[in-house]
Amino acid sequence: MKEAIVIKGVITELSAAWKLSENGYRTSVIESEKSFGGLAKTIKIGNYFFDIDQMIKIRFNTADTNIKQ
Repeated sequence: MKEAIVIKGVITELSAAWKLSENGYRTSVIESEKSFGGLAKTIKIGNYFFDIDQMIKIRFNTADTNIKQ
C-alpha cells in the first residue's frame, strides 16, 4: 500500500489527506496544535455551537468575545 504523510491539519491539508486516502494511500496527518482545522473551528457557548473561520478572527480580537457581545 502507498503511504503519505500530510504536515499540518488545516482545511486544505485535511482535504488533501482525504483525497489521498480515497485514492488508496495510507495517510497520516501530523499537527502540532491540540485540534485540527486551523482558524476554522466550532466553538460552544452555552447550549449553542458556532462555526467560525479566519474572517472573524482577522476582524475581531477573538470570535468568542465577539459572539458573547
